[in-house]
Amino acid sequence: MSSAMKNVLLLVLLLGVAGLAGWFFVRGDPEKKLPDTAESATQWICVQCKKKIDLTARQFEEWRKSPDKIRRDPNYDASQVVFWCDDCKKFSVVRAFFCREHNLWYWTKDPEGRTGSCPECEKLMRQ
Repeated sequence: MSSAMKNVLLLVLLLGVAGLAGWFFVRGDPEKKLPDTAESATQWICVQCKKKIDLTARQFEEWRKSPDKIRRDPNYDASQVVFWCDDCKKFSVVRAFFCREHNLWYWTKDPEGRTGSCPECEKLMRQ
């Protein structure tokens, strides 16, 4: 085999390796997908029917990307995430928080942007 032929084969091999490396880089690592585990779950609550929903990181991302599940209204604060409640048929699902003292789930911002806290803690503060 001549040296010119060896150089061509080496060049083809290097281009093939570079192409494969580029393909792996562009397609991303399938192991780095968002987790769909209970440990990654966040809690959400419907302010109308009080239904509590646990969303894993992957479910949250799917809901966030779905035009039917997330409220996209320029009249509201874009930083507040509000999801659709299938039971109430309204955009009323917001991030939920847990009061350990009263064993209650509550929200800190309703869909309209009004602040809130644990209703039992609020009652105690008013007394």
